[in-house]
Amino acid sequence: MTNQFRLTICLAAFAAAHVCRASTVPEPQHGIYIVQPGESIQQALDAAAENPAVKIVRVKPGTYAPSCHGQALVHFNRRHDGITLEAEGDVTLTAQNPFVLSKDAPGWPAAVNHVVYFGDGISSNTVLRGFKITGANGYITDEDTATIEPDETLPKGLFFFSDGGAIKIFGRSYPRLENLEIHDCFSTPCAGGISVQHGGHAENAVAISHCVFRHLRAQVTGAAVDLLPGSAAEIINCLFTENFSDTGVNSVALLATGAPTRNHGVITVFPKSKALVKNCTFTANRNAIDDQSADSI
Repeated sequence: MTNQFRLTICLAAFAAAHVCRASTVPEPQHGIYIVQPGESIQQALDAAAENPAVKIVRVKPGTYAPSCHGQALVHFNRRHDGITLEAEGDVTLTAQNPFVLSKDAPGWPAAVNHVVYFGDGISSNTVLRGFKITGANGYITDEDTATIEPDETLPKGLFFFSDGGAIKIFGRSYPRLENLEIHDCFSTPCAGGISVQHGGHAENAVAISHCVFRHLRAQVTGAAVDLLPGSAAEIINCLFTENFSDTGVNSVALLATGAPTRNHGVITVFPKSKALVKNCTFTANRNAIDDQSADSI
């Protein structure tokens, strides 16, 4: 390795660690915002939020990673309702950037809590389609919450920040998730894949269809999908393979009952929640579904 090459790597690492990269959002082309590698998906989403006529953001092939640490690589809140974010070809969204934080930081090389966040006020007119989502590793920060979730009246506890390594869905939020491959994520305590936290406000259901959940892990519950109390989801035509819950101490149960439990599945349905699981395949997981509700199908 030449000295010039070392200098280039060091400068790149320094820049990534201290600057949230910004890019210029191009004008929409034929009614679509196009995002190229090196550009910001979030800036395109924000532009679409302000544009009443253009509500499609299409991402070109490549890997998109955080340029600084935060709660999400990509976030949707009320003003983003009605936007379709879709991949064109092979597009990976990852939580990891080894240059953002030091190697001794908990969760390194991940630099965001969630790869994608959907907040209060998102209807089924909002679609996430076609991405590979990966890289969550138990990183947690509570900084700048108001940016991703402007409704300060909604209570936000530990699970808001910690659960849902790949995707967090919070409050009155009912997006459609289609043709995703969610893989190789870890979260603590729960939901390396998707955490749904309607908080008793489940007026509708999150629609999850034609997705693959692979190599997802959780310290406690719902390695692939976790429906926290008062939540609802429809999971249709999905594959669950090689996912594992109960990878560590069940700190939640210890606090509640003083005794750990270790019988969780890759889908966990908490009391007062509802899951419809239809035409799905489960193979090589540690348990399939643990359902503590009374209304699931």
